[in-house]
Amino acid sequence: MRVISLEASRVARRREGAVTGTIVDVSSITSTIVRVSVALPAASGSRSARPHHATVDVPTPNGTVSRLMTPGPFRAGRKPGTTVTDFDVVTHGGAGALTPWARSARRGDELRLSFSPSRLSLPSGYGRYLLFADATALPALRVLLGDAGGLRCTAYAGAFYSDTPDYLKHHDSVEWLPANRRDDELAVALASLGRLQPDAFVWAAGAAHRMRPLRVLLAEQSDRPATASLITDHWDRDAHPLSAVSAS
Repeated sequence: MRVISLEASRVARRREGAVTGTIVDVSSITSTIVRVSVALPAASGSRSARPHHATVDVPTPNGTVSRLMTPGPFRAGRKPGTTVTDFDVVTHGGAGALTPWARSARRGDELRLSFSPSRLSLPSGYGRYLLFADATALPALRVLLGDAGGLRCTAYAGAFYSDTPDYLKHHDSVEWLPANRRDDELAVALASLGRLQPDAFVWAAGAAHRMRPLRVLLAEQSDRPATASLITDHWDRDAHPLSAVSAS
């Protein structure tokens, strides 16, 4: 089992390959998801090689900090020589850096960011793909489902509010879990499947305290190869209030 922990907060610093983009649109997708569309120089990315994540410099009252975010597909911008991608920000509560930034973002604002060269995608060669995402990881889940093609995927997703399922309404492979915000709701869904077949690949993403029960369950199936699952987690609520994240 592979586990990737994303650092939730760090002071912004100079990075190789960083570019400056311009916000061209801000829209509310659901009551808790805000989409920020950013135009970039065309060489910053392409539709055939979506980055795994972007490191975005977000302004706060206490200075600029960096956040890891999941970009959407690239598309040609209206202005020649530009490409546009969307950053979907899951807002919940008023704390954190991303929530106030997404709510106050305006067209014309500049944004400094850099992309990872690795790709957010599912590995080939498995007969079944089980995807688990809490509400904070829905942007990453959306990207995966959009790229899944003919892969046999079943997704289990947590919901903050009644309109959250609208975010993935075009994907009929998603089973929405009750919006009870239990820490183990994803683990309960995994346990209900029993012992997994060798050809099943498990991908999971979300807050660290929700990923821990999943890791425990997968560790109990010691006959599964480590490469058959990938868990990505971010900040723990004991150290950071549950606020906003757009992570993978």
